Amino acid sequence: VAYYQHRLFGPVVAVAVILAIINTVTNVSALARATIMPLQEGWLTVGAVFAATFGYYVWIMVISLAKDIALTLARRHGRVNVGSLDAGLTLVQYGLIGAGLFGVFRLLQFNTATIAAITGGLSIGVGFALQDVLKNFLGGIIVLFEGTVRPGDWIEVSGTEGEIASLSIRSTVVRTFDNIEYIVPNQDWLNSTVKTFTRGSRRGRARIPIGVSYDADPHRVQQLLIETAQAHPDVLAEPPPVAPLVDFGASSVDFLLLVWVEDAKTRGRVAGELRLRIWDALAAAGVEIPYPQQDVHIRSGASPQVFAAGAGPSQTEEQRP
Repeated sequence: VAYYQHRLFGPVVAVAVILAIINTVTNVSALARATIMPLQEGWLTVGAVFAATFGYYVWIMVISLAKDIALTLARRHGRVNVGSLDAGLTLVQYGLIGAGLFGVFRLLQFNTATIAAITGGLSIGVGFALQDVLKNFLGGIIVLFEGTVRPGDWIEVSGTEGEIASLSIRSTVVRTFDNIEYIVPNQDWLNSTVKTFTRGSRRGRARIPIGVSYDADPHRVQQLLIETAQAHPDVLAEPPPVAPLVDFGASSVDFLLLVWVEDAKTRGRVAGELRLRIWDALAAAGVEIPYPQQDVHIRSGASPQVFAAGAGPSQTEEQRP
């Protein structure tokens, strides 16, 4: 609301005040009829330029406001896929903006056929100069139509994991857990591999490796891990938690606890909470969590010699057979 108060209602009020002030000095109607240049079908007037410019600005703001209202209602409704709706509304938004631009040309009495011909002639040169811009534009159109990624999806691209905050024709904003926003050109979605965690379902799986002592009963440890996971309120009952024994390590017997959560974004938090609960459960059961240790063995029959730090054997000792 504050955004549109500043960008829509504020300018409308400001223009109304300015016109009222100008009207006290001169006749606004006469000023609006003042001509600027001749056209094929008449004259270009000050009023037409002002109406086209300001009207087009208001048109864009009203379209954006309608889109945001629709998305807000969709989020409150809960049953609508907001990401798909956002992508569809974005296409409609840009289509209406383009239609409004042609309306501006008609209001200014420009020949739209001539403009189309000029645009076609310039398209080749502009295409070479703005290749990346056009690639991003076309990439945005393809992404919006295909629904490859949608706002709200949790993804990983180029090693960066985050949520798609917004999707436009030119670029996509990916917001991480640290509230850092990455602006990704849309052509990257077409040329690189993207890992998505929530495209088919928002559910995600957390992986928690645990190592225990070789003195522990592996069957009992496995049972403790599963029971601890089942007791967590955010762990789903279906699919159930599992804790397979995955390796016999150098200093520990290694398990991997696998649990499912309703929202993939909560995997890190749930995994951290489970680690604390597992620590308490294993400590209560007397199960040791080992850490790597090294044993130094001195061979029998050799008498060790101790030297001061940084010192070595004397020259005589080094030459002793």
